Amino acid sequence: MERKSLSSIDLGFLARELKILEGAKVDAIFQYESIVYIQFHVTNIGKKILKFSLPNFAFITEARAEKEKKQSAFSTILKKHLLNSRLTGIKQHKNERILVMCMETKEQKYNLIAELFSQGNLILCDEKNQIIGCLTTKKWAQREVISGTEYNFPDSKNPFDLTLNETEKIFLGSEKESLVKSIAIDLGLGGLYAEEICIRANLSKGKKPNEISKNDVKSVHEQLQLLKKSKARPIIVYESGKVADISPVKMEYYKNMQIEEQESFSTAIETFLKMYRPKKINKYEKEIEKLMNIIEAQEKQSGKINEEVEDNRKKGDLIYEKYSVVNDILSTLKKAREKHSWKEIKEKLKGHKVVKSVDEKEGKIVIEL
Repeated sequence: MERKSLSSIDLGFLARELKILEGAKVDAIFQYESIVYIQFHVTNIGKKILKFSLPNFAFITEARAEKEKKQSAFSTILKKHLLNSRLTGIKQHKNERILVMCMETKEQKYNLIAELFSQGNLILCDEKNQIIGCLTTKKWAQREVISGTEYNFPDSKNPFDLTLNETEKIFLGSEKESLVKSIAIDLGLGGLYAEEICIRANLSKGKKPNEISKNDVKSVHEQLQLLKKSKARPIIVYESGKVADISPVKMEYYKNMQIEEQESFSTAIETFLKMYRPKKINKYEKEIEKLMNIIEAQEKQSGKINEEVEDNRKKGDLIYEKYSVVNDILSTLKKAREKHSWKEIKEKLKGHKVVKSVDEKEGKIVIEL
């Protein structure tokens, strides 16, 4: 799996690590396009720099940020409001890739919100979440990020807050073809952690989610809770001597690969960004991948159509086989409708061996052949 950003679970562990900055004073702020540095002074520790490399990463770095050649409008806003402020709290919003930092001066309180998804964003709000300024103005059908408006968090779900029954309902109602995809998408854990949950729960990832047992659901639910409470043990993962991935916890998924423990998740992230070289895909491979995806989608659709054709053929054969029975019922009902309402017919047909239900509103009946 090729890492492109921090997952929501990664960010949860990072938020714990960033608690070291709580109570620290903002000394300096620098911005270079989509990279923002906030330099803190932590009592009894000294300088710590929080780096936002938007849209994908955030981490504490020891690297000194060079001063901006030219201040941007957003950098000016941040400096005006946040220089000499104190960080009073930092947390992840639910299970989203959103980091919320509560900042405070003698005069005012602020919320600095980092969105580590899509194209990424940094948004400065007052304590009532009115937007003072943002790195990038955004507008969607359901929400917008514009100065002078109220900041609204995107709709979200937190898989770690789900009860056992809620988790079971999600799986039973899932249309995903495999358990691992249901965990990744329906529960929002992403591919890597979905694989990890399946391994830890000792479940086949290819199982259909709506066919798993109550004990299987319980195993998934328990492993989710254990993952949430896991002690941070950051690692860098190597493949063929090259950096392949990072993780805030030890992963069963990587047990057969070379790993190197790190003193912090921030150190792991920074090392990863310095050393990682993503696999290059040439234009022909991209075109082949695109065509393969189209073929796969068409095969799935063809399979569904064939299933529907076969299902309808069986229904037709059964109706033909039981034609006299069906015809007698329809004839009797037609005559009954000349003198009686559907409500009366429904009452008379209670307990009928063949007619199982009557929908008086739609004028439909269900028969069992």
